[in-house]
Amino acid sequence: MFVNYGTVSYPVMVVINEELSIDYNGKRNYTYLINSMKGLENMINKVIDSNIIVFLAQNLINESLRQESKEEMYLENESIDQI
Repeated sequence: MFVNYGTVSYPVMVVINEELSIDYNGKRNYTYLINSMKGLENMINKVIDSNIIVFLAQNLINESLRQESKEEMYLENESIDQI
């Protein structure tokens, strides 16, 4: 997702990928011209609450937990080896 402001704050051009666009408004538009702060806020809220972003965030959380668990197992094995 890209947001392009001009010298004047609005309108704002927003470019999003196809999947986000379908979640946003059911169409495959890639660019949107947003005319107000409220319109931009509504769009960003819809995008953040979209299934795609929720899925990506959950995957990042899961990977973080996996890496943390892997590191803990490594530290436990290292301390056992020192005994």
